Amino acid sequence: VLIAGASGLIGSFMTDILMECNRSRNADITVYALDRDMARIAERFDEIKTEKLIYIEGDVNTVPTFDYPVDYIIHAASNAYPAAFSKDPIGTIEANLIGTKRLLDYGREHGLKRFLFVSSGEVYGQMPADTPMFLENMSGYVDPLQVRSCYPLSKRLAENYCVAFARQYGIETVIALGEYVGAGIPASILGALTGAIITESVYNVPGTGRLLTNAINAYDNSVIVGVTLFYALLSVISLILGDILMSLVDPRISFSSKAR
Repeated sequence: VLIAGASGLIGSFMTDILMECNRSRNADITVYALDRDMARIAERFDEIKTEKLIYIEGDVNTVPTFDYPVDYIIHAASNAYPAAFSKDPIGTIEANLIGTKRLLDYGREHGLKRFLFVSSGEVYGQMPADTPMFLENMSGYVDPLQVRSCYPLSKRLAENYCVAFARQYGIETVIALGEYVGAGIPASILGALTGAIITESVYNVPGTGRLLTNAINAYDNSVIVGVTLFYALLSVISLILGDILMSLVDPRISFSSKAR
């Protein structure tokens, strides 16, 4: 199994699962962990490293320099946080389009049986405000003239590329999409972000809900620390304001140090 983007949230979780299958069920699965940063792969997986886990340093946008037979490929390599969509829109598009092509071509030449493309719920686009719920076969509006659209539009096209590749070359392709909150995200953060994520998803309003989950997915530590501190500060301010309001509405509460 070749996993592209192995140090990311989904890629690392899939790697953990496959290695656990080897450990607990003797699955005998060889996992090729592909990532642009060898040090990051080693830091993430050295504790579970065996001869069945092979590190590969490389970029999905370039022609692969390795030569391993593969039965399955999981493409989870992509910019997935809003800051990258503005700073590196070309890189975002290339990882989804060129990266998908490179991996499918490699698989076709090396015995690939099935290809899994990790897409995103953002491909649904912006739905009308009066839409109570939508189905997977529905498609909302995405403005092609907005730089921010580099992510959902390239994901959409990559999905179609997978479908076309399967039809033309007979290799099974699978698309996994939808909003997710995966392993590695603390429950306390999930509770704080639930309302924000729902609001941003329903009304398509940018905010800190998706910002933090996307930063965790991309291991963007500076954004993670900044947003976490923001929520912590907001919580402290809310507690202080709550105490002040309670003293105003309840005469039995006082900040005076004198005993009554």
